[in-house]
Amino acid sequence: MEGIIFLYVLLILSCLGVLIFFLIFRKNKKMDKENFNIYFSYEESNKTFIKDVDKEYIILNVDKFKEIIGNGKSFYLQAFLNKKNQFNGGAFLGGLFWLGYRGLILEYFIFLGIFILIDILVLYFNITLPQYFFGMIISTTLGILGNYLYFLKIKNKIENKKRRLNPFLGVLIVIISYIIYIFLIDYIYTCY
Repeated sequence: MEGIIFLYVLLILSCLGVLIFFLIFRKNKKMDKENFNIYFSYEESNKTFIKDVDKEYIILNVDKFKEIIGNGKSFYLQAFLNKKNQFNGGAFLGGLFWLGYRGLILEYFIFLGIFILIDILVLYFNITLPQYFFGMIISTTLGILGNYLYFLKIKNKIENKKRRLNPFLGVLIVIISYIIYIFLIDYIYTCY
Protein backbone atom coordinates (compact mmCIF):
# COMPACT_ATOMS: atom_id res chain seq x y z
CA MET A 1 0.00 0.00 0.00
CA GLU A 2 2.83 2.41 0.85
CA GLY A 3 4.45 1.72 -2.52
CA ILE A 4 1.29 2.68 -4.39
CA ILE A 5 0.95 5.92 -2.41
CA PHE A 6 4.61 6.72 -3.14
CA LEU A 7 4.05 6.12 -6.87
CA TYR A 8 1.00 8.42 -6.87
CA VAL A 9 2.93 11.15 -5.08
CA LEU A 10 5.82 10.71 -7.51
CA LEU A 11 3.42 10.91 -10.47
CA ILE A 12 1.78 14.07 -9.12
CA LEU A 13 5.16 15.71 -8.45
CA SER A 14 6.35 14.74 -11.94
CA CYS A 15 3.25 16.27 -13.52
CA LEU A 16 3.72 19.41 -11.44
CA GLY A 17 7.38 19.59 -12.53
CA VAL A 18 6.40 19.25 -16.21
CA LEU A 19 3.80 22.01 -15.78
CA ILE A 20 6.33 24.35 -14.14
CA PHE A 21 8.90 23.51 -16.83
CA PHE A 22 6.31 24.30 -19.54
CA LEU A 23 5.43 27.64 -17.92
CA ILE A 24 9.10 28.63 -17.67
CA PHE A 25 9.59 27.54 -21.31
CA ARG A 26 6.70 29.78 -22.46
CA LYS A 27 7.91 32.72 -20.36
CA ASN A 28 11.42 32.46 -21.83
CA LYS A 29 10.02 32.23 -25.36
CA LYS A 30 7.99 35.39 -24.76
CA MET A 31 11.02 37.21 -23.31
CA ASP A 32 13.12 36.20 -26.33
CA LYS A 33 10.63 37.83 -28.73
CA GLU A 34 10.82 41.16 -26.89
CA ASN A 35 13.60 43.65 -27.51
CA PHE A 36 16.83 42.38 -26.03
CA ASN A 37 19.35 44.72 -24.44
CA ILE A 38 22.63 43.61 -22.94
CA TYR A 39 23.59 45.29 -19.70
CA PHE A 40 27.22 44.96 -18.77
CA SER A 41 29.59 47.02 -16.67
CA TYR A 42 33.31 46.50 -16.25
CA GLU A 43 33.19 46.41 -12.47
CA GLU A 44 34.95 43.25 -11.36
CA SER A 45 32.94 41.56 -8.66
CA ASN A 46 33.88 38.69 -6.41
CA LYS A 47 30.20 37.71 -6.25
CA THR A 48 30.16 36.02 -9.63
CA PHE A 49 31.77 32.91 -11.06
CA ILE A 50 32.02 34.45 -14.54
CA LYS A 51 34.87 36.96 -14.66
CA ASP A 52 35.17 40.08 -16.84
CA VAL A 53 37.37 38.35 -19.41
CA ASP A 54 34.63 35.79 -19.95
CA LYS A 55 31.99 38.53 -20.09
CA GLU A 56 33.96 40.24 -22.86
CA TYR A 57 34.07 36.88 -24.64
CA ILE A 58 30.27 36.72 -24.40
CA ILE A 59 29.90 40.24 -25.86
CA LEU A 60 32.21 39.37 -28.77
CA ASN A 61 30.37 36.11 -29.51
CA VAL A 62 26.82 37.11 -28.58
CA ASP A 63 25.30 35.76 -31.81
CA LYS A 64 26.92 32.36 -31.32
CA PHE A 65 25.70 32.30 -27.71
CA LYS A 66 22.14 33.12 -28.86
CA GLU A 67 22.28 30.35 -31.46
CA ILE A 68 23.48 27.70 -29.02
CA ILE A 69 21.17 28.72 -26.16
CA GLY A 70 18.01 28.84 -28.23
CA ASN A 71 15.01 29.25 -25.95
CA GLY A 72 15.78 31.45 -22.95
CA LYS A 73 18.66 33.33 -24.55
CA SER A 74 17.73 36.68 -23.00
CA PHE A 75 17.59 35.14 -19.51
CA TYR A 76 20.89 33.29 -19.82
CA LEU A 77 22.84 36.10 -21.46
CA GLN A 78 21.70 38.52 -18.78
CA ALA A 79 22.53 35.95 -16.07
CA PHE A 80 26.01 35.45 -17.55
CA LEU A 81 26.67 39.21 -17.63
CA ASN A 82 25.20 39.97 -14.21
CA LYS A 83 27.44 41.33 -11.41
CA LYS A 84 26.17 38.70 -8.98
CA ASN A 85 25.48 35.03 -9.38
CA GLN A 86 21.88 34.44 -10.25
CA PHE A 87 20.07 31.43 -8.81
CA ASN A 88 18.74 29.29 -11.66
CA GLY A 89 15.22 28.21 -10.72
CA GLY A 90 14.93 25.97 -13.78
CA ALA A 91 18.06 24.05 -12.79
CA PHE A 92 16.81 23.80 -9.20
CA LEU A 93 13.33 22.54 -10.12
CA GLY A 94 14.30 20.56 -13.21
CA GLY A 95 17.40 19.06 -11.64
CA LEU A 96 18.92 16.36 -13.78
CA PHE A 97 16.33 16.91 -16.55
CA TRP A 98 17.52 20.52 -16.87
CA LEU A 99 21.06 19.23 -17.45
CA GLY A 100 19.80 17.01 -20.28
CA TYR A 101 17.65 19.75 -21.80
CA ARG A 102 20.54 22.19 -21.86
CA GLY A 103 22.96 19.60 -23.29
CA LEU A 104 25.10 19.18 -20.18
CA ILE A 105 25.26 15.41 -20.64
CA LEU A 106 28.74 14.90 -19.12
CA GLU A 107 27.73 16.92 -16.08
CA TYR A 108 24.54 14.88 -15.83
CA PHE A 109 26.50 11.64 -15.68
CA ILE A 110 28.79 13.14 -13.03
CA PHE A 111 25.77 14.02 -10.88
CA LEU A 112 24.23 10.59 -11.56
CA GLY A 113 27.51 9.02 -10.42
CA ILE A 114 27.30 11.10 -7.25
CA PHE A 115 23.77 9.78 -6.70
CA ILE A 116 24.94 6.18 -7.17
CA LEU A 117 27.85 6.74 -4.79
CA ILE A 118 25.53 8.29 -2.19
CA ASP A 119 23.10 5.37 -2.52
CA ILE A 120 25.88 2.83 -2.07
CA LEU A 121 27.29 4.71 0.95
CA VAL A 122 23.81 5.02 2.50
CA LEU A 123 23.31 1.28 2.05
CA TYR A 124 26.79 0.29 3.22
CA PHE A 125 26.86 2.51 6.32
CA ASN A 126 23.13 2.08 7.01
CA ILE A 127 22.50 5.84 7.13
CA THR A 128 18.92 6.66 8.03
CA LEU A 129 18.63 10.13 6.50
CA PRO A 130 15.69 10.56 4.12
CA GLN A 131 16.61 9.99 0.46
CA TYR A 132 15.20 13.35 -0.62
CA PHE A 133 17.76 15.08 1.64
CA PHE A 134 20.59 14.31 -0.80
CA GLY A 135 18.38 15.21 -3.76
CA MET A 136 17.74 18.64 -2.25
CA ILE A 137 21.48 19.18 -1.80
CA ILE A 138 22.11 18.29 -5.46
CA SER A 139 19.19 20.47 -6.65
CA THR A 140 20.41 23.44 -4.63
CA THR A 141 23.92 22.95 -6.01
CA LEU A 142 22.50 22.94 -9.54
CA GLY A 143 20.50 26.08 -8.81
CA ILE A 144 23.62 27.89 -7.62
CA LEU A 145 26.10 26.58 -10.21
CA GLY A 146 23.71 25.99 -13.14
CA ASN A 147 24.38 29.22 -15.03
CA TYR A 148 28.14 28.84 -14.66
CA LEU A 149 28.13 25.21 -15.82
CA TYR A 150 25.98 26.20 -18.79
CA PHE A 151 28.30 29.08 -19.66
CA LEU A 152 31.32 26.76 -19.64
CA LYS A 153 29.51 24.28 -21.91
CA ILE A 154 28.54 27.00 -24.40
CA LYS A 155 32.04 28.45 -24.42
CA ASN A 156 33.46 24.97 -25.07
CA LYS A 157 31.01 24.43 -27.94
CA ILE A 158 31.94 27.77 -29.52
CA GLU A 159 35.69 27.18 -29.22
CA ASN A 160 35.43 23.63 -30.62
CA LYS A 161 32.86 24.65 -33.28
CA LYS A 162 30.31 22.10 -32.11
CA ARG A 163 26.60 22.30 -32.70
CA ARG A 164 23.91 22.46 -30.09
CA LEU A 165 22.51 19.14 -28.87
CA ASN A 166 18.81 18.69 -29.54
CA PRO A 167 17.22 19.46 -26.15
CA PHE A 168 14.72 16.62 -26.39
CA LEU A 169 17.47 14.14 -27.26
CA GLY A 170 19.26 15.27 -24.09
CA VAL A 171 16.12 14.74 -22.03
CA LEU A 172 15.64 11.30 -23.64
CA ILE A 173 19.20 10.34 -22.66
CA VAL A 174 18.46 11.48 -19.10
CA ILE A 175 15.18 9.53 -18.90
CA ILE A 176 16.67 6.28 -20.26
CA SER A 177 19.77 6.44 -18.06
CA TYR A 178 17.68 7.40 -15.02
CA ILE A 179 15.43 4.36 -15.55
CA ILE A 180 18.56 2.19 -15.71
CA TYR A 181 19.78 3.89 -12.51
CA ILE A 182 16.51 3.10 -10.72
CA PHE A 183 16.70 -0.58 -11.73
CA LEU A 184 20.37 -0.72 -10.68
CA ILE A 185 19.66 0.77 -7.26
CA ASP A 186 16.63 -1.51 -6.81
CA TYR A 187 18.83 -4.51 -7.67
CA ILE A 188 21.51 -3.39 -5.21
CA TYR A 189 18.94 -2.96 -2.42
CA THR A 190 17.36 -6.38 -3.06
CA CYS A 191 20.75 -8.11 -3.10
CA TYR A 192 21.87 -6.43 0.09
